Amino acid sequence: MTSPSLETLTPEIQAQILRNIDSVPAFFSLLRASPRLYQVFRDRKEYLLTQLAFNQFHPEIVEDVWTMAKALQIPQPATKSHIHDIISDFMLVDEDHQQHSIPTSTTAPLCKIGMTIAWFVEDYRRSSLQLLADLGTHMDIQQDTSVLQSDLSVTEKGRIQRALCRFVTFCCLFATPEGDGDERAHYRQNRRYLLLYTPDDVEEIACIRDYLFRRL
Repeated sequence: MTSPSLETLTPEIQAQILRNIDSVPAFFSLLRASPRLYQVFRDRKEYLLTQLAFNQFHPEIVEDVWTMAKALQIPQPATKSHIHDIISDFMLVDEDHQQHSIPTSTTAPLCKIGMTIAWFVEDYRRSSLQLLADLGTHMDIQQDTSVLQSDLSVTEKGRIQRALCRFVTFCCLFATPEGDGDERAHYRQNRRYLLLYTPDDVEEIACIRDYLFRRL
């Protein structure tokens, strides 16, 4: 009797395995290593990429991820009409979005930006903890070195992911003003967008902006 392996599982179980992977490199490494899994992927491509794209993010920030995904589809520079549409549909997401398929034109850039955000989350941890360590040394404060070297909790990672998603959305909408000379209208839309968030939320976005200015 042969021992069970990924190759001998039914396609339905193989699809269940693929739909629960939250790492893009791991996902495609499995596909390259297993012809059977690749065939399962081909038969369910849009559905599995939808799962993968959203699995990269904390489950509590799905609305922010969905808003960012829509903002990433906007041609640049964003027009007043595009910005109005995003703000009007702000945080509106199909509750069963992961039960069906989203076109690869949306999931592919979402997978890519998810990998980028994952890198920045870890770099943000290292950078911020180093700043705290330097500040503590400067102020002669006794510090717990184990805390300064600790990993982020799932909740902390989710908060940084959320702030990064919101910053990406903001940049897609407002980084390059529409070339129509109407700076006042652009400013009003900018302000209207930020007012959708609480002051604490805006501060989190500002922290990401300052971090990126410092690092890049």
